[in-house]
Amino acid sequence: MSENWQDPYAEDAEPHQQDPSAEQTQIIGPEAASDQEPETSLSLFEPETKTTEEPFILQSFTPPSLDEEVRRVGLGWSAGIAFSGAIAFMVFVGWLVDLLMGTRPWGIVAGVILGAAIGFFELFHISSRIFPNKTSPKVNPLLSSYDQQDSQDNAFRL
Repeated sequence: MSENWQDPYAEDAEPHQQDPSAEQTQIIGPEAASDQEPETSLSLFEPETKTTEEPFILQSFTPPSLDEEVRRVGLGWSAGIAFSGAIAFMVFVGWLVDLLMGTRPWGIVAGVILGAAIGFFELFHISSRIFPNKTSPKVNPLLSSYDQQDSQDNAFRL
């Protein structure tokens, strides 16, 4: 490596010293913007040139009504109760199996595993009703216009 090399990201790095022989005059005002031409090459240490095109598709959004919010909250609570209730019920059934058959820890272990499986099934079933597919936006607001065009092109290829 060069002896003069310095890590620009190091905490104790000194500011980059410009060569005093290469003095530049700095123009302040409206003339400064017209004199500088944007570079076509990309660099990690220089800012990108700004484009005038808007990168995202703007879409109107109507928030859900109060009744819809209450319905979603109720479904969320019922999903949590169904999940925990399935586990608790199957642990109780496993405890009864252990008590009657004498298989001390295995009934409860099987009850936890079976209860979790049933609970996850119910959780996914109920949560799919919270946000049905018909309310999903037709345009993804988080994608740029180029990404949206690419996803539409790929949908036709499949």
